[in-house]
Amino acid sequence: MGRYLGVFTSDKAGPKWRAWRAMSAAEQAATAEAGVAAVAAWEAAHRDVIDYLGGPLGPTRRISDAGEITEAVNRLTVFMVVRADSHEAAARLFEGHPHMTIFPCDGVEVMPVLGDPEQGQTVAGGGVRGASQGTASRPNRKPPRWASHAMPPTPASPRRTRAKTMPYSRALSRAK
Repeated sequence: MGRYLGVFTSDKAGPKWRAWRAMSAAEQAATAEAGVAAVAAWEAAHRDVIDYLGGPLGPTRRISDAGEITEAVNRLTVFMVVRADSHEAAARLFEGHPHMTIFPCDGVEVMPVLGDPEQGQTVAGGGVRGASQGTASRPNRKPPRWASHAMPPTPASPRRTRAKTMPYSRALSRAK
């Protein structure tokens, strides 16, 4: 089975977001509550193929090849990693997902995660990527800022983890 990254997309100027913004606060809250329950049910039904649950993505910064950092707008909204027998099968997993049927996402871009995640990949400097993302192999370094929220799965940790993120309804209100 291969690993595939699914990135939900959403056109924040598109019709789904216009419809979302047209709802009252109470309608948005009720829809978000139903959506969160539907996402939890989808995750439970697919728990055997979810490798990493990921979560909502926040504001984007872009650095150019000249080193200039700017704010950027893109369609990337939520991500997760799944396991499937083929690229097509991975894409089909997301058919009818609540992020597209209840929340204002309009698609999922699905791409293979290349390399051998179980064995890791050697990177410059002799480190290993994939097999150990923790700081044990780098004792003189502090853990990354996101490490307190959720670490990517490693062979020594559970395969299915949930990133601690803000509630989806709160993320939606921040995207406005």
